Amino acid sequence: MYIFSPFRFVLKPQREGGGNNLYGSDVREALLRMRHSRERAAYILMERILPPLVSGYVVRPGASVPPPLTDLVSELGIFGVIIGTKDKIYCNRQAGHMLRTKLADANEGGVAAGLGALDSPFLLEM
Repeated sequence: MYIFSPFRFVLKPQREGGGNNLYGSDVREALLRMRHSRERAAYILMERILPPLVSGYVVRPGASVPPPLTDLVSELGIFGVIIGTKDKIYCNRQAGHMLRTKLADANEGGVAAGLGALDSPFLLEM
């Protein structure tokens, strides 16, 4: 399936720090190039989540004022804590969250790399 519809997937290297992900036709080419299972074991193939677009403004140093209205996507990360042994769980709870927003056409979205921004949720009752 990923060979025939690579735009539905992302190929992520198994390492800390993010970045170096492969998207689109690069997914297909990389998988066809990898000859051994240990080469493929260095990556995780994941189906892409395509969040809804929202319009908003990105304020950056040196950018035009006022900033242009831009298509954005957001990602909510929920952090948890689990402490236990193989026989007993002592603590398993939600411990925080992070909302990150980036330009809709950006594949990578690292805040530290300047590709995304930390954001605050604004919830509406529907």
